[in-house]
Amino acid sequence: MDRSARPWALYNNRQRTAFLSILFFVSALNNLDKTVITIVLEPIKREFGVSDTALGVLSGLSFALLYATLGIPVAWAADRGNRKTIIGLALVIWSGMTVLCGMAQSFVQLVVARIGVGAGEAGGIPPAQSLIADYFPPDRRARAITVFSGSLVVGYLLGLTGGAQIAAHYGWRATMVAAGIPGLLLALIVYLKLDEPRLRLSLPDRHATRGAGMADLVGIARTPSLALIIAGITVYNAFSSGVFAFIPPYLMRILHVPLPQIGFYYGALSAAAALTGISLGGWLVGRLSIRDVRWQAWLCAAGLFVALPFFELGFLMPSYSAFLATVAVGMVALNVAYGVMYTSLHSVCGSGRRALAVAVSLFCSNLIGAGLGPVITGALSDAFTASHGAIGLRYAMMVAALWLAASGLLMLAAGRIMVRELAD
Repeated sequence: MDRSARPWALYNNRQRTAFLSILFFVSALNNLDKTVITIVLEPIKREFGVSDTALGVLSGLSFALLYATLGIPVAWAADRGNRKTIIGLALVIWSGMTVLCGMAQSFVQLVVARIGVGAGEAGGIPPAQSLIADYFPPDRRARAITVFSGSLVVGYLLGLTGGAQIAAHYGWRATMVAAGIPGLLLALIVYLKLDEPRLRLSLPDRHATRGAGMADLVGIARTPSLALIIAGITVYNAFSSGVFAFIPPYLMRILHVPLPQIGFYYGALSAAAALTGISLGGWLVGRLSIRDVRWQAWLCAAGLFVALPFFELGFLMPSYSAFLATVAVGMVALNVAYGVMYTSLHSVCGSGRRALAVAVSLFCSNLIGAGLGPVITGALSDAFTASHGAIGLRYAMMVAALWLAASGLLMLAAGRIMVRELAD
């Protein structure tokens, strides 16, 4: 095989581990800066006097606008250019805009700054996943991507626990500033320590002459299993963004939990459940997909179906401890599903369009899923609250949880046909 087709041969295991560690923290900060806003939604609501629908726009749609729009052209560049440079510049942009969120003097300014965060984060995950696919040989790639997925848990945990403590003592503005500063420092490490295998090979990218990216987009659309996986990820994000964004406000309004306790107990439990689920998912998919690759999608569907009743039951619990105990089971199952979602995507997308396939997935899942999920949940909350009072948020959360069933059905359908469309 041509050495240019085997970029992972350039690196030893120590180098691969170092690169994966750096990209892990890039992704963790990506998720931290994306989700930290959820822990301070209630203080923002009180300061600016806005509705839950407006909070949904702030936590979802404002972030998703440029994140989704820029994701595809950035990924097209990442499939052809220097991914290390793209990641470093993106990290500086989204971290700087997170700092500016803490300086906003009006709700409109805050929304504009969040749009800037989304613009920067568009250059984070697709190039990172593309690099991981080049750093690791095919037989180790799925495990590396699963480990990389754990970065989302770390970012979420830091956002909840650290964000809650800073917000409780210093306010929501200080929380946003503190969330943005580490990324500016990590950008220097990315510049100094990451490696771009295309430069090491001293060869032009083998996909650079294929013309505009339209052919790649058409190829993705014409791969039914890939389209179903992307749809499943999109619907999943409608749930995760719409429901998880409003869990801290739900706990504060309905169960009357103080903000520091939300960050500590819910944050720690979320992280433990997520790490357990991702680890279990990685182990299961490794064993099951050797026998039948369709388990990459079927295992995801199973996790989503198991998670749904535990979330529905959790929102009926009368106490914080009962809520945590019930939702924890759902979170383990949910993260079994999420940990293998992108493994199935990489199995069918093809090596020449990895970053683009991830970006298309992020475009759909963020503009439609993460963009509209919180807005829909917020609008449901406003509607139910008008007729049922503060308890209306509970009903909105239970309705929004039904996205899990739709996502599970899409992944189930993808698994049935993906064996015919496997790529390198």
